[in-house]
Amino acid sequence: DALLVQLLSQKVARSVKAPTNADTDKFMASNPGMFGNRVIFAVDQIRFATPARDDYLKQLAAAKTMDQVVAALDSLKIKYERGNVQVDSAQVPAPMLAQIQKVPAGEPFVVPMGQMVAVSLITDTKPAPLGGDQVRPLAANAVRNQELGKALQDRLTAEKASAKIEYQPGFSPPPATPGAPGAP
Repeated sequence: DALLVQLLSQKVARSVKAPTNADTDKFMASNPGMFGNRVIFAVDQIRFATPARDDYLKQLAAAKTMDQVVAALDSLKIKYERGNVQVDSAQVPAPMLAQIQKVPAGEPFVVPMGQMVAVSLITDTKPAPLGGDQVRPLAANAVRNQELGKALQDRLTAEKASAKIEYQPGFSPPPATPGAPGAP
C-alpha cells in the first residue's frame, strides 16, 4: 500500500507545473516570515497530551504567565514536559505566525497540535532573513509542494466521493460541522 501511495504521489508530482516567477513572487510576498522577515524564536514551552475536556484548555487560555500555566496544569493533574526550544518562523504557517505576533510580549499562548498541546512563551527573537540567490529556489519549491498537496487532496476527495466507504461501529469520522473546511 505504501509503495502504491508513493507511486501515485510521484505520478501526481509529474503533473504539477513548475511555478512561474510571478507565482514565487506572490508566495514570497504572502509569506514574509519565511524570507525577508524570517526570525528565530527562543521559546519556553510546556507540552502535554490534549485533555479530554475542552474546559481544561479554556482555563489554560486565561493564564497570563507560565507560572499560572504550571499552576493550572498541576491543579488539573495534567502531566507535562517543559523545555526551551527554538522555532523558525519559516516553519510556521503564515496565519499562525500572524496570530503569534499579536500576542502581547511576555504572555504565553496555547497551540493545539493534534494529540498534543503546546503552551509557549517567546523569550527572545533573532532576525534571520533569507535573501539573495537562495530565496527564489526555496520559494519555487514551496509553491510546488503547496500545489502538489492541493492536487493530492483533490485526488483523494474525488476518490472518496466515488467509493463506497463502510466503517465498523465506533470508527466512523465525526459528522462535519457546518462552516468547517470540507463541510457542506
